[in-house]
Amino acid sequence: MIVSGKLKKWCVLLGYLKPYSRLYVFDLVFAVLEALSTLSIPFVIRDLLSTVGKDNDVGLSYLLGRSVILLVLIALIYVANFFITKYGCLVGAFIERDMRKDLFEHYEKLSCRFFDKQRIGQLISRITVDLYGFSDFFHHASEELLIAVVKYLISFTILFQINAKLSLALIVMFPAVMFISLYYIDKMEKASIESHNKIAEINEMVADSLSGIRTVKLFGNEKVEIQKFNFFNHNFVEWKKYMFTQMSKYFGCCFSLMASVMPLVTILGILIINGGDKGLTVPDITMFLLYVGILLDPTDRLLGMAQRFADNVAGYERFLEVLSEEVTLKNSSSPAVKEVLKGDITLEHVDFSYDSNTNLVLSDLSFDVKAGTYVALVGASGAGKTTICNLIARLYDVNKGRVLIDGVNVKDWSLEFLREQICFVQQDPYLFSGSILENIKYGCPEASFDDVVRAAKDANIHDFIQGLPSKYETEVGERGVYLSGGQKQRIAIARGFIRDPSILILDEATSALDNESEYRVQQALERLCHNRTTLVIAHRLSTIKKAQRILVISDGKVVESGKHDELLAEKGIYATYYMLQFDL
Repeated sequence: MIVSGKLKKWCVLLGYLKPYSRLYVFDLVFAVLEALSTLSIPFVIRDLLSTVGKDNDVGLSYLLGRSVILLVLIALIYVANFFITKYGCLVGAFIERDMRKDLFEHYEKLSCRFFDKQRIGQLISRITVDLYGFSDFFHHASEELLIAVVKYLISFTILFQINAKLSLALIVMFPAVMFISLYYIDKMEKASIESHNKIAEINEMVADSLSGIRTVKLFGNEKVEIQKFNFFNHNFVEWKKYMFTQMSKYFGCCFSLMASVMPLVTILGILIINGGDKGLTVPDITMFLLYVGILLDPTDRLLGMAQRFADNVAGYERFLEVLSEEVTLKNSSSPAVKEVLKGDITLEHVDFSYDSNTNLVLSDLSFDVKAGTYVALVGASGAGKTTICNLIARLYDVNKGRVLIDGVNVKDWSLEFLREQICFVQQDPYLFSGSILENIKYGCPEASFDDVVRAAKDANIHDFIQGLPSKYETEVGERGVYLSGGQKQRIAIARGFIRDPSILILDEATSALDNESEYRVQQALERLCHNRTTLVIAHRLSTIKKAQRILVISDGKVVESGKHDELLAEKGIYATYYMLQFDL
């Protein structure tokens, strides 16, 4: 089962490699060319030394010919390394791009339940730091592994032909190096996984602190944030210390073994010659030592590759972990088709919880809203008002019961169509970094400039925009920091106009505004609500007096329903809220 899981993991990687297989094969061909060119140099040098041994007066033409061969081999090594470095790196970059694309697309498909449990800094780390390290390692590893195999096979074949005794002595060293690698690589991989987690925690902490920098400064808590950062930073270094300790032991053992190869071969070679073996000459020993040097290079690279494997596979594992998250909100196999929604909404015996069935936010909730009506949801914080709206837009699926729009279960509408027909205007609307134009067009990316202007006029924001130096191209800053609350609300309302939804949801859209801003926003909202099914979540009860129906939510259920005057006459929960708010 474990083997099957590991095989599946690498099959995923091969899938990313497949589109670039031609470039990858050429990369490997040049890796073999580099290895063969390097392996050919000792032959030329031995030939030169053998000629010198026979006749000290080496002809100029002979020397020039061998020099040309050496220059050609060196040129081939340059060309091969150029191709390996440039195009091999490109293969890695392409794979990294595709993996990052798939991961981001998967993020976008995952439900809000997933993001409720995740930390944004961790998710950012997985799409940046983790993928960069692995893709870079992957293409280098395959090249170096192939070069090492070619060099090992050819070198050992030649070494055995030169002298079997010396070759056997050399071969004994390599199992020891492999054993050390296998022993330490597991330890380094575990430490590396934890190091990736620690750097993700740092990313998360920094993102959180910088996103709330105004709150930090208003409370004078810069030192608190620095202490938090230092804590996470210290933990990261502690895990790095452990990993570096394992690396030190690993490289210390391996390199000391490899460093002993040359002296060992030299001493053994002298002993063999002194022992009367006439088949081994000084040029042979020289060639033998040159090939030992060639062998040490791929061995050195493989040792480094083993360390990088431990470090970078951890990032790949984290990538696969997110990619394996199930997409729970899916379109049905044959989604319902309709040009536009009327806007009838029905909830039938709905149970819902964010974590488990034992902690219900909504319990056996039922009500209906007729198309084109203006309905207000009222209740204490945590009563479930926003949750109801989230279920209507299918940001979550119910635990039990049904949510219907135009008599069709929301699960049977395609998500794309359903979301096109619904518009949220929230208390603190999210504006993206970019221009006012881009933020209004976010409601309908294919809208024309004239559509944007018309929507801005309907939202009472056009005159303000025209007074800005760059007008509609004015940057709003991160999360709209350059704009006031009322201005952000009206841009969000302009998004609603340009979207032209069938269902409008206003989540306490005016609760945080001053009187003048509220008046302007309220005017825009009245135009936006006209002839649309509108659900309003409001704490300011004065804003919903004209609602055609008010639903009072308590403990996840509708406990009162009616118009403003009717509910006041009942002297129930709504009447109590109203009297407390207006000090009656």
